[in-house]
Amino acid sequence: MTTTSHRQTSRRWRASLLLLGLTGLLGTGCSGLRYEDDDTLWAESNDRFDSGQYEDSIEYYDEILRRDEEEARALLRRAIAHERTGETSQALRDYARAGELGESRGWLYRANLNIKTGALGEAEQDLTRVRNANLDNRDQVVQLTLVGTLRLKQGQTQMAAQSLERATDLGKGYNDADTRRHLANAHYNASDAYYKLGDFSRAYDHMLSYASTSGPAPTSEQELLETPAGHLSGRDNFMLGLLAYLNHDYEAAEIHFSRADPELVAEARKELDDPTLGSGAPAGGVK
Repeated sequence: MTTTSHRQTSRRWRASLLLLGLTGLLGTGCSGLRYEDDDTLWAESNDRFDSGQYEDSIEYYDEILRRDEEEARALLRRAIAHERTGETSQALRDYARAGELGESRGWLYRANLNIKTGALGEAEQDLTRVRNANLDNRDQVVQLTLVGTLRLKQGQTQMAAQSLERATDLGKGYNDADTRRHLANAHYNASDAYYKLGDFSRAYDHMLSYASTSGPAPTSEQELLETPAGHLSGRDNFMLGLLAYLNHDYEAAEIHFSRADPELVAEARKELDDPTLGSGAPAGGVK
């Protein structure tokens, strides 16, 4: 073999080794995370989670849990990431494991997911596990909202209203995004409960509170009437209009109906036998 041929063979050999090395690195996935220190792993996982990159965050929580399989905080966050990427069974498993390790929110969030998927019996068991837990006020808002929502789905309307009323009372004064989200859910479901009980005044009040707390910033009833709230759907505005109408506040009803889904308004006009409903004219006769 000539010197030139030997050199060419040597280069090809080194190139093959390099290619094999690269292929090996590609095949190991995120094995590089094993060399990250704990603080860096947490920082990077939370950055991805907080920015909505839930699928990307999971591999970081995987590595944290490889090092400590009883890290309840990582289990809870990985469960939320699984839930938000549609991986329900993995989320339920991680929520349960977090709960077993003493993270009460694991059972609360698991109950919430089970309610969403219609597994009401499982949700009942999850909530039973935290019945006597020492929860802080924010978590109690979540607990009471979930209990009320579950009772509403079970047809226990009066019990639902009582739990949801307690949730809204306890949640007053909290302005953090998570508590406001749960508080908005409590108001919405309380409105539904009181509507079914025929208490239209309370139903309307809670629907107004839902409209106020579910937006980017709290708003007053007067502000809601004067300026359309962009975060409310056509159905939300219809419910506000219907409840105002049933509460004999026809002027407010017309404002809400003007922003509502026209098909729903037309259906209500027919069902309530009031051709003036939603027309901008004084509805329902004399106020």
